[in-house]
Amino acid sequence: MSANSVANSEGKTGPIGRLIGGRFAVKSEVSEDPTGIVLSAVDEKTGKRVALRLLAKGLLGQAGMSMLREECRKAAALSHVHIADTYGVGTDASGTPFVASEWIEGQTLGQLAEQRREHISLEVSFEIISRVCDALHCAHAAGITHGALRPSSVWLDSLGQIKVSDFGVSHTVVRSAGAASLGQIEQSYLAPEVRAGDAPRLPADIFGLGTLMYLLLTGRSPTERFMPPSQVHPEASETLDQVLVACLAANPEARFSSPEELRTALHPWMATQSKVDFAAEFGVSDDESVSSVPNPKPKKADAPSSGTTRNSGPSSPEADLKALAKSISEDGSPRWMIAKDRLDHGPFSGRELVKMILSGEVRAEHGLTNMDTGARQTVGEAADFRGFVEQFRLSSAAQAQQAALVSAERKERRSKFAIVVGASVVLALFGAGIFRYVLTRGESEETALARNDQAALYESGEVEITGNANVLPTSGRRGQGKRASRQGTRRKKGRLSYEEAMNEVVEFGDVTKSGGGGQLSGAQVSSVMNRHINSLFSCVGQELRRGKQLSNVQIDLAIASDGSVLGASPRQGSPAFKSCISAKVQSIRFPSFGAPRMGARYGFSVQ
Repeated sequence: MSANSVANSEGKTGPIGRLIGGRFAVKSEVSEDPTGIVLSAVDEKTGKRVALRLLAKGLLGQAGMSMLREECRKAAALSHVHIADTYGVGTDASGTPFVASEWIEGQTLGQLAEQRREHISLEVSFEIISRVCDALHCAHAAGITHGALRPSSVWLDSLGQIKVSDFGVSHTVVRSAGAASLGQIEQSYLAPEVRAGDAPRLPADIFGLGTLMYLLLTGRSPTERFMPPSQVHPEASETLDQVLVACLAANPEARFSSPEELRTALHPWMATQSKVDFAAEFGVSDDESVSSVPNPKPKKADAPSSGTTRNSGPSSPEADLKALAKSISEDGSPRWMIAKDRLDHGPFSGRELVKMILSGEVRAEHGLTNMDTGARQTVGEAADFRGFVEQFRLSSAAQAQQAALVSAERKERRSKFAIVVGASVVLALFGAGIFRYVLTRGESEETALARNDQAALYESGEVEITGNANVLPTSGRRGQGKRASRQGTRRKKGRLSYEEAMNEVVEFGDVTKSGGGGQLSGAQVSSVMNRHINSLFSCVGQELRRGKQLSNVQIDLAIASDGSVLGASPRQGSPAFKSCISAKVQSIRFPSFGAPRMGARYGFSVQ
């Protein structure tokens, strides 16, 4: 996912120029490995550059694809400065699965170790491991295991930040296709129990941390004969050898219990975060982060008059921003707090804050506090950061303009196609009453285009759109059979809301006959709803054509023990939208379960 990798793949044809998933325009092929290829692409919907991993066809079966969707859904919920974002999963027109994730401008740990000709100091090595521990701690707290931690999945980006990638993908591949699918070198970094076919668990990530440490300290991969760090690194000791051996223990139970425990063991050799500048240490330039988007033009009064000679040194806005980014990054101590969404976030270093501004994560109106001085202002008011705010504004405007041009071109092509199709329909149906069809059609061309756009985005099946669900606390009444029967009669005559269904009297006999209080899990509810989600988008399309706005849609479901939907209450949209969704949902069947009924909340996003 780096510029260097792209340069190395020039000349490959592959899918360059294709539009994958109806929205990802492929720009170049970055790399290839036994699991598939990685592409550089632009999301035409957002204008963002993304990394698109196309998995080898046949690598995952049907069960593997279901696992990939679930693991990447969980990975997409992770939000951490040291974790590369996962955006989504889909299949292209040929059925090849792909995963869209954050584009990282930088180099992998494997590339850095290969290029480095002298040993890496202990403090730098362990600061890298510390950042990876941070990422794993966040993932493990969310119940997510990486499963295949290796040098190719750890990055140093152009801002000197450590990023761990491939959450969700690595876990799925080693579980579904086996460790051997990664190739001989890559699988050598995996825990022995994973190579033997066991599902990755937390101890497997500790083993992965050990292999990364071994590479940093010795410059050797695990495929070579083991050499204790104390024998090859001038700063290493036998005490450090013992820490590494504990990470690489064949018995998972003998390894450190968590990334935090490992970091504590390494603390004597670690520097504070302010002492290590990874970008300077490895010679990674941060110019790309500034020059990759438009910069503010100089004011007219600032331009030199005819015949005036500029002084040497940075004088253009682009050069000024690069110099400013460098000065902000000189002291890497985290001192900036950001206030947004009524919450405080941070503290962040200046380098981290610049990156978040350029990505749009931090905006001009967000509050900014200097922890050293106590000064408070908005990000847009801060002299150190307002140039980057303006840079992001110009970049966003350029991306929006480009997206508008692309959209206009697509609509024009569809319009021409509609004319051809319309002419054919007129010729075919003229004798059968085409005049009446034209009068009653009731759709403007604009509406037809909107419908076509909706179909392309939601109903083509090229982009997998999934939601998630959680189980709601069960409430309601229990009573005798006669009263429950009356309620049952009422349910047959019309659709109930979630609240009405959950407040119906439950017949005690149902509990005995169905075997107790077992319920479906949130994952089971989510799996069933995701299989039927396309049936809901006709309701979404109708709502959008009414001019209504939708973003996150939540539906509360009351599900009976036989798997039927007793009642449903959509929480967003117009009454017509809610009625449409309720009708669609109440035709869905879930697996049966032990409890007389249960409540669940399912949500999906409309982008």
